Amino acid sequence: MYRFYVEKDSEPTVEIIKEAIETNEREKERYEKLKNYYLGKQDILQRRRKKDINNRLVTNHCKYITDINTGYLLGSPIVYSTDEGKDISKIIDAYNRQMITNLDYDLSEGCSIMGKKFELVYATKNKEAKSASILPDNAIMVCDNTIEHKELFGVVYRISRAKYNRKYEYVRVYTDREEIIYSDGEVSKEILRTPHYFGLVPLIEYSNNKEQIGDFEPVIPLVDAYNLLQSDRLNDKEQLVQALMLFQGARPNAEQKDELNEERTLYVPTGADVKYVTKEMNEEQIEVLRKSIENDIHKISMTPNLNDENFVGNSSGVAIKFKLVAFDQNIAKKERFFEQGLRKRFELYNNYLKKKSGIAKIEPHNLNITFKRNLPQNDLETSQMILNLQGLGIPQTELNAQLSFVDDPEKFMETFLKEEETNANKGAENYAKDEAN
Repeated sequence: MYRFYVEKDSEPTVEIIKEAIETNEREKERYEKLKNYYLGKQDILQRRRKKDINNRLVTNHCKYITDINTGYLLGSPIVYSTDEGKDISKIIDAYNRQMITNLDYDLSEGCSIMGKKFELVYATKNKEAKSASILPDNAIMVCDNTIEHKELFGVVYRISRAKYNRKYEYVRVYTDREEIIYSDGEVSKEILRTPHYFGLVPLIEYSNNKEQIGDFEPVIPLVDAYNLLQSDRLNDKEQLVQALMLFQGARPNAEQKDELNEERTLYVPTGADVKYVTKEMNEEQIEVLRKSIENDIHKISMTPNLNDENFVGNSSGVAIKFKLVAFDQNIAKKERFFEQGLRKRFELYNNYLKKKSGIAKIEPHNLNITFKRNLPQNDLETSQMILNLQGLGIPQTELNAQLSFVDDPEKFMETFLKEEETNANKGAENYAKDEAN
């Protein structure tokens, strides 16, 4: 995990802050390249050739990989629940007021592209807890060098990119107690210190995986090869159209050349030969190579090609699941790392609302976080599974969360119990009336 490590209990001195920023700046070029590749600004667009024909085609596998991974993981909203008796409604309300699902998607997309992304939790002017997404090229987490790697403080900054005037536009340091603001282009000039009530460093680092590598980062060389192959393929086609005409035993004059250009016909003496000079192309071999590169892109990125013939026809649900084994395993790994950030967010909001509104302290490990895969769901099969698991000690809210139509399992359970009670009361009233009659 790419962080900056210092001695245990170190304070955010000017020297440490500057060194942390400079360390993060060394990754700036990598982050920029990954963002550009997602946007389709890939290396093939910079290719120069001496010949006039220079097609530069971009088949944006990078965007496809990120969008498929992010949509599968977070296309459906995350569901939060706790054990019975614990109320998290105020925290969920704070999430809903700011459409936290949009932020979740943005964070996951950033992790897929650049390997990690940050979330800053802060208090608004109205004293409400809120979150903002921060790019990794503008933030870094500073931890101690013990085996626990405790988070000491986070740094959020922006550096001016003026050619001859590189300076800090702003630097903000977040400890578990306060926010420290530096300005006027110098880290050494402290402007303001403000206490906060989140109880932890309010900067959350989300990771895509242990190595903090983006989903398409390992296949960038293959993506470049695919773009190059397709571009040269089109170049060859255009060169075929513009092929040279070879005359053997004849030499056309200017009038004949004009006739050839206008009417596409030409008369040559007996025994003369006319033909095009072209480069032979073996389309079958080129197509085999194209498919091979594309298959490697999907295999190494563990992202299925949903347009492939393997996903058409009447394949059973089990058969399709087998084809998605590697993809599901990779998504499960991404989910575990993303969940770590969500638990810290919950704790930050809980600490702040406890201080502000007096809500009960709920330990993050008591929070149940359910990710719903964004695929067509078989609710009949899921309901049968839930019936089979009844009485095995699994909380009912956790079972209800597996149903695709249940967004809030606690509210769903509350409504269900109220309806059960109402129906029971009606049944008792009807029984009493029958007895009276």
